[in-house]
Amino acid sequence: MASSATKHFARQRLTALVQVPLTIWLVISAISLIGASREDMLAWVSTWWVAALLVAWFLSVPLHMSIGIGDVIDDYLHKKGTRSLTHGLNSIYALLIGIVGVTSVIAITLIA
Repeated sequence: MASSATKHFARQRLTALVQVPLTIWLVISAISLIGASREDMLAWVSTWWVAALLVAWFLSVPLHMSIGIGDVIDDYLHKKGTRSLTHGLNSIYALLIGIVGVTSVIAITLIA
């Protein structure tokens, strides 16, 4: 049975592995959309496979960020109360980023 640290390490590496191709795709897509009209951009985002990839990106990035910042919190905050509060705020922030991103993609997909 894997330890908590092993699961943590694996989760962080898995999110990084998912992000590499998604981020490369997103950067190339953003560059190709330079100069596109608003309607073109909305049409692009509302394509089912683009929306699915954007949702995957908006789920993996905040999770990866939360794990990484959690490591920094554990390394540099030594008071238990402060560390717990900061972990909570980190989790809430990551959750809000994910919710806003996924909700935005869904809203654009349904509107366009």
